[in-house]
Amino acid sequence: MQSLKASDVVTITKIDRAAGSIADMVNITKELADNGTSVRICDTNMDTTTATGTLMLNIFASVAQFERDQMLIRQRIGIEAT
Repeated sequence: MQSLKASDVVTITKIDRAAGSIADMVNITKELADNGTSVRICDTNMDTTTATGTLMLNIFASVAQFERDQMLIRQRIGIEAT
């Protein structure tokens, strides 16, 4: 991220490839925005140069975190059942 310049666009194929948690995603996008860099996510055609894009990124990151947490719960239940 240190080599990015203002007006660069970080392109990510899917939101779940960008960060491990919603907190990570918020921190990453804030750091990028502070440097004048935006994020574009291909599979949802999301772009953080707009207020709507930033809102959608936060919503999708929250849903991705929820899905990951649910997967870990199901995994734990499966392990305990065996």
